[in-house]
Amino acid sequence: MSPGKPTAAELDLSDVKWVVSSYSRTAVAVAGGGCRRVGATDGFAWVGDTKNPDLPPLVYTPSEAPRVAAGCQAGEFDYLLDP
Repeated sequence: MSPGKPTAAELDLSDVKWVVSSYSRTAVAVAGGGCRRVGATDGFAWVGDTKNPDLPPLVYTPSEAPRVAAGCQAGEFDYLLDP
């Protein structure tokens, strides 16, 4: 494994217990919006696409994951949702 963040190819993600957001089941998601899944392994958090599970997921380190989650909860990325 390379130093820093591993890539999906460097780890076996077949045993990751993925969780899909309940928001992924909304009309927006069904109509083609993003459906995300999250999982964790070896201390890293993974964010993948449920519609394209063969694409490599994003990886967050143990220090990055809570910061990204806090930003989402605080609405820091809500501007991306504005038409």
